[in-house]
Amino acid sequence: MNSPFVIEQARGLAQRDEIKRATCEEEKIQALYRVVLQRPAAPAEIQLGQKFIAAQAQTETKLSPFEKYAQVLLLSNEVMFVD
Repeated sequence: MNSPFVIEQARGLAQRDEIKRATCEEEKIQALYRVVLQRPAAPAEIQLGQKFIAAQAQTETKLSPFEKYAQVLLLSNEVMFVD
């Protein structure tokens, strides 16, 4: 989960053009969902994402809040298991 490979992928994801071009937090979350999960984020998912990012902004780690959120999405059940 916290392997160098996953961290590298999360960083790369957060640096993609469609994520960087987003002008606000909600657009960035939507862009992450479109890239990772291939679907739009539901309103409740956007709220959870905003809360997560706000909480992570208060901590100091080697990943930015959006890189951490990208890591969360990459490790979600929806990515790990295909129906």
